Amino acid sequence: MEILFICSGGSSCKSLMAKAILQSIAPDLHIYSAGIKPIQTIHPMALTALQEIGLSIDSQDMKLPTAFKDTLMDYLITLGEQTKEEYHHLPVQYKHKLHLTFANPNRADRHFADPQDAYSHLRDEMSNELDYFYHRILKGKAAQ
Repeated sequence: MEILFICSGGSSCKSLMAKAILQSIAPDLHIYSAGIKPIQTIHPMALTALQEIGLSIDSQDMKLPTAFKDTLMDYLITLGEQTKEEYHHLPVQYKHKLHLTFANPNRADRHFADPQDAYSHLRDEMSNELDYFYHRILKGKAAQ
């Protein structure tokens, strides 16, 4: 099973976080991460949020969607606050496409006592959604 997470590529590292989380749930899957706009460094709060649950992000995973243009993905999963136009014309082949909405933890209107809490909240939201995706959707299809 080939799964590609794509985010806008901003500093919140959503696709990198999602890849690490789903890989921890289902180590047998082939999971990839890409950002529409390349980032130079991984946000330290994203790293910390994952380290809190024993996970890490590999800087080698920072890729553009074009890196996967020759691979047929079983699932293309876009991540963002809303469906953006930039997600409609991706150079990626896929069987199924999902969009998962997660708020940007760097937004000024996010009300957390500590900025790190916003990343921990994002991590927890992603963990819940990706656990559901794996156990209810992927395993559900396999059982049919």
